[in-house]
Amino acid sequence: MVQAMDDGVAAYSDRVVAAVLGYAELASIVLGDGLGWYAALAEAGGAGLTPSELAAGTGTQERYAREWLEQQSVAGFVEVVQDAGTAQDAGPRFILPPGAAEVLLQPDSLTTLMPMVRMLRAGVAQLPELVQAFRHGGGVGWAEIGSEARESQAAGNKPWFDQRLGTALASVPEIHEVLSRQGARITDLGAGFGWSTLALANAYPGAAVVGIDIDEPSIEQARKNARRRGLEGRATFRLADAADADADSAASPSPRTRTPTPRTPSPRTPSPRTPSPRTPSPRTRQTPGRPAARTPSSSLRRCMICRFPCRCWPQSAPW
Repeated sequence: MVQAMDDGVAAYSDRVVAAVLGYAELASIVLGDGLGWYAALAEAGGAGLTPSELAAGTGTQERYAREWLEQQSVAGFVEVVQDAGTAQDAGPRFILPPGAAEVLLQPDSLTTLMPMVRMLRAGVAQLPELVQAFRHGGGVGWAEIGSEARESQAAGNKPWFDQRLGTALASVPEIHEVLSRQGARITDLGAGFGWSTLALANAYPGAAVVGIDIDEPSIEQARKNARRRGLEGRATFRLADAADADADSAASPSPRTRTPTPRTPSPRTPSPRTPSPRTPSPRTRQTPGRPAARTPSSSLRRCMICRFPCRCWPQSAPW
């Protein structure tokens, strides 16, 4: 006799299976990115590529290219087309669907997601160190997690900082008025590669902007980015702990704003009010005899939060 599965068990099992599937498909995206397969398919356009053409054009193995293309088509990341002019035994051709190139291959697009894929790849590569950090403390800092994490973090935020940060600040009159004053001094905490600092310098040309970060390679890259954009004189960068950010400017009478720009906007949005004890929040569910539990949040919120266990910062990190 087959025992019926409890509804709660079935639902939770489905949730774990979906997570496993997502992990496996993420790995397949990592392969397509690292081997240049997505780029080759985008270059081919509507003509598409056969597995042998994809392998030949990227210096990879045909068998693995074929298996990857088949998996990608099943997952919906690529589409299958049959060229009418191709011999019957040549097999199908594969193309990127509409929108794929912008998400995967256009780093300046506001919808680019490959940096997040690369960040998660960098975090997963540090799983043994993360396990030890969760057990014993100490964290896994930028020096351990590596350059790919730094680069993907910066690349993921760059489009929004370049295209939206100035507009977002200008939409808040109280902040915009202060930042627009001639001689204003803006301190950008957690500046990373400096894209937020440079965006502030562009948006407020009368201000002196200082980007601060605790990671030396990030500060070095930020200075290079400032030189490339011709903003070296208006945006400067210091290697420092955010806790010491006020030390060299506390006596300055200039209007000054501290603008913390974490490398990824926080997924937490404070509630405008505290729910009444008699009215449970719509994001919680209460089971008699059990503590309140949060219901699953939006995909964006979950995506942002899931990155943090993969990047277990030391306690000395500014956030």
